[in-house]
Amino acid sequence: MSNPGQQYTDIRRFSDGGGPDPMTQARQKYGDDFYAYPASFGNIAPGGTAAFNVQIQQDAAFEWIESTAYGNLHGAATPLQDNELLPLTIQITDSGSGRSLFFSPVPIGTVSGTGKQPFILPVSKVFVPLATINCVVTSFDAASTFDNIWYIFIGRRVFPYGAGGHGG
Repeated sequence: MSNPGQQYTDIRRFSDGGGPDPMTQARQKYGDDFYAYPASFGNIAPGGTAAFNVQIQQDAAFEWIESTAYGNLHGAATPLQDNELLPLTIQITDSGSGRSLFFSPVPIGTVSGTGKQPFILPVSKVFVPLATINCVVTSFDAASTFDNIWYIFIGRRVFPYGAGGHGG
């Protein structure tokens, strides 16, 4: 990951196993693989809102660890520079738990980075299989349209062994 000193939640520890060493049992039952779920919002007009639902696949949970955002000023051929922030807010809701992840929509730059330097979540977030991540972005720019808006959830899929993960 981007920060080798960062500690991540090992979701394999949430196994249904018991016994004297649950970590060993959990690692025997689960495998993981890098994965990214994109949310594409298209173009957003001044003051406009767009929504996108990300469907978690049924064969694995998804552990969200990092995120990035991408977009460009209307008509521009290149994305915004790293030192420019998208003037958007975002609200993310996990249908699996029914919880909004923020008290109210937050500026997208506070929970995303760039492809060069992703935002690392202080604590990873697990989405269960078949959960839907509901994402809503709103522009707070009064004059400009922004194109090709993307928010990328970066992390890993966690599979039961034999269902597409390592060792399967």
